[in-house]
Amino acid sequence: MEALSIIGPHPTSGFRIDLVRASDVAPWHYEGRLATPEHDLRLSVRVALSGEVALTSTLEATLAERVRLLVRQVAKHALTEGQSPPRRIQRWRP
Repeated sequence: MEALSIIGPHPTSGFRIDLVRASDVAPWHYEGRLATPEHDLRLSVRVALSGEVALTSTLEATLAERVRLLVRQVAKHALTEGQSPPRRIQRWRP
């Protein structure tokens, strides 16, 4: 069984996102980073009132789409509950 590191700036596998919401009204803007075992990249994300997500980064297309879908899932869950998206999104995915 592979041990997973939860301490340190980079995950041992997969990717980790840490985004902080910079605006209190829609469209919500998030700034943060994505860490992989090899890289640490800046992210800028925009979440529309409809739940659609636009991502600005230098990520390769497949990874960018995984991050976009992850943020969309978090945002849509909050919007379905009648709430604003969370102030901070922190997630790890293999």
